Amino acid sequence: MADPRPQHEEGDVEIEGEAYIDPNEVLAEVTLDDDDAPMDDADGDDDVGDDDEGPREDNSIQHFAGHSASVFAVSAHPTQPLVASGGEDDLGYIWNVTNGEEVVRLSGHTDSVINIEWSFDGEMVASGGMDGRVRIWRRVGKTDWKNWEFLTELQGPDEVKWLRWHPKGNVLLSGSNDGTVWLWQLPSGNTMQVFAGHEGPVETGQFTPDGKRIITGDGVGTLIYWDPRGTEPVWKMTPNTARFGMHGGITSVATNPASTIAVVGGAEGELRVVNLAKGEVIGVLEGHQQGESVEAITFVDWSATAAANASIVATGATDGKICIWDLTSMKLRYTLTHSDSITSIQVSPSSTSRGHHITSSSQDKTLKTWDTRTGQLLQEHLGHRGPVLGASVGAFEDFVYVISAGDDGACLDIALMANPSTSVIDPVTTTTAGHVDIATVTDDATLATLLPSHPSQRSNVTVWTFSNDNPNNTRILDSNNEAIYEIKPDFEGKRTMTNMRRLKEDGSAGAVFGYIEWHDYTPDKICFNGGEKIRKGSFFSSAGPMSYAVTFKDTQGRRYTWKGLGAALQLALHANDSVNPKLPIAMFQKSRYDRSVEPPEPHPAQLFLTDRAMEVKELVLFTFLVLEKGRRTKEASEDNRMSSMKAEASMGIGDAARSIGDGVGAGVKRHG
Repeated sequence: MADPRPQHEEGDVEIEGEAYIDPNEVLAEVTLDDDDAPMDDADGDDDVGDDDEGPREDNSIQHFAGHSASVFAVSAHPTQPLVASGGEDDLGYIWNVTNGEEVVRLSGHTDSVINIEWSFDGEMVASGGMDGRVRIWRRVGKTDWKNWEFLTELQGPDEVKWLRWHPKGNVLLSGSNDGTVWLWQLPSGNTMQVFAGHEGPVETGQFTPDGKRIITGDGVGTLIYWDPRGTEPVWKMTPNTARFGMHGGITSVATNPASTIAVVGGAEGELRVVNLAKGEVIGVLEGHQQGESVEAITFVDWSATAAANASIVATGATDGKICIWDLTSMKLRYTLTHSDSITSIQVSPSSTSRGHHITSSSQDKTLKTWDTRTGQLLQEHLGHRGPVLGASVGAFEDFVYVISAGDDGACLDIALMANPSTSVIDPVTTTTAGHVDIATVTDDATLATLLPSHPSQRSNVTVWTFSNDNPNNTRILDSNNEAIYEIKPDFEGKRTMTNMRRLKEDGSAGAVFGYIEWHDYTPDKICFNGGEKIRKGSFFSSAGPMSYAVTFKDTQGRRYTWKGLGAALQLALHANDSVNPKLPIAMFQKSRYDRSVEPPEPHPAQLFLTDRAMEVKELVLFTFLVLEKGRRTKEASEDNRMSSMKAEASMGIGDAARSIGDGVGAGVKRHG
């Protein structure tokens, strides 16, 4: 079974009937052993699902687990926090982004659902399957978005390759495995046109953004430009057309917002720029490896608002590369990389002031969000245990998210950013009382993780800065850069202590609110707020085997979970009584460099605390320091072990290994 083709976005134009109008119109607790086993990394080859790599970090904010097999297609609703998905289990679903709950199950297919698309206004959704069926559902009533009904099944294709709705009308377009292209009017379900002109499977196609034309490409290398009001091509290119030469077949196509230029991708890595008015090749782009299929193409907006003459385009291929092109010069700007095939590229909405951001999905089990203007990697989205087969970006009010479709059967909901936003990694803008509104936290990775799944759940975030990125020896600074806590090692006889002190207004040492007593051969002991000195394993409980997480309780019996205890991970705190326990109430951001500027600018380690975390701020700080010290000890041990292994291998890998984790910009090559 072939993987579904990546989805491409389309522009806007009005349509009435058949007339085209002008575009202006916690798992169970398990007590820790004395050696604090949950904080250790997996040493063995334990199998988890289909993944032999052991536990994987998951920084998504929501899972939808309704599918029982691979998810091939996802589509975010144009205005509501809804997502439609389709999969190998022959089913489609509509589900709620904010809570992961199923809204309606879309049944009726007898083979894999490989396409699912919302109409321009989100009132209808279409599913297409390998059974050749195209099924339409529509919203019932106008009071909410919870009720849906099956409308009709469209007849025609033998196997649906792709579906596209008209940008502003209830007209649906589909390409078929038998070489035909179908056009239907909804809600009647009447066939408007059947276009016959291809000699192979129609692998890709779309309406032009102005809605006046259709462009389609097939598996034998033919590109056809159609007027939807007639059945004859406006023009046709074949592999033998001058400079076209798509002998391996066409796999993807995208049209610029002005509907004047198309970029066409081929199965052999070819990229052609086509003038749509003349039907001529005006550019040949060479950046992907020969023989590697171009699976995704999308135009990107570098302006503050949507640009009709956008000339920046991103292409992704099975070579794991994303190429950023400037069509005004036909030059390659940046090459961004995954470690496996690219399956889709999605553009963030221009309305968020982040229209220059793209999110790529890959068979390497990750998604990544990039700034196409700088080539900077902004976020890496983790959680899938198998290839990511597709993605879709959505926005609701000022919440922007990406939904992924996984071969592991999961759909993940990942927060991207808030709107409005400011430039990446600018210093955090604080307000009174040492608080910062979450929309002004400009480190995208931290912001995305702290961002609640609905605007009504937003809270302020307090930022504490570490004078030294060392959980055993540092000072905690407030928003005014004044020290409020001191963490310092002390030696009492033969014992080594880490004392955590409050600092007085004059900066002198105040009372100790917690300490760690370190032991070489017996378990370390801890004490918080004058309580009993106990072993760490008696204070924390495991959140489950192999989970990289521990739980603890406050004096009111409320339970908390620190996640991210493994080497190379980052700690995030969750409260079980939160509106959405999947979202952290606090998160640690390691010290880092902003490599988008020269010279690279250092940024200190910081702890972000929501209002909920501030209710128990010293407990949060105490538990963080205890766990982060243990996590780093383990991380250092792992690094030393790996360094020793590499040295023994004597293969010259050391220099490459030391470059790993170099920070923002890794995996990016700049051109020109």
